[in-house]
Amino acid sequence: MVPPEQGGPLSLPYAFDTNATGRLIVKGLVGIEAALLVVGAVKLATDLSASSVLLVLFTGTVIAVPGILVFVKLGGASGRIAAEGVTVEPGTFLAFRTSAPAGTFALDRFGSVRVEEASSTTGQPREYQRVYLAGKSGTPDILIARTEGQRGRRLGIALGTLLHLPVEEKRMAY
Repeated sequence: MVPPEQGGPLSLPYAFDTNATGRLIVKGLVGIEAALLVVGAVKLATDLSASSVLLVLFTGTVIAVPGILVFVKLGGASGRIAAEGVTVEPGTFLAFRTSAPAGTFALDRFGSVRVEEASSTTGQPREYQRVYLAGKSGTPDILIARTEGQRGRRLGIALGTLLHLPVEEKRMAY
């Protein structure tokens, strides 16, 4: 079966998971911290001075804190869109949780499907999109997908058709 972002049919319930980017960052962060732990253990085994201990702690913090902040800010979540509403659970890692909304929201609380499109300006040029259910006043926007190419646009159109919502396309400058 062809997925909706590639032009296939879309039906309810529709499961979504936008945690992949956050998971990738956390995996990289854990790898860096593990390497730092090994280097720090060797350093402390050869020189157990206060300055060595402080250096290892400082370096670990300088790497971990920004990584955690990026993870929290990314807003990845998982959930499902069904006839009775949209259920969302923010992504989590240890005691940290993303800034994505949590709960169940009735479908009539959303005013449109918004497709935000941007192009990378570094490395090899590529286009990517984020697809949101745009909440009406008092209802948060829910990130449904992060895609590349035109898959997000196709998913947004299919989702808008299925939910009887207009589709907004927005060009973002990143």
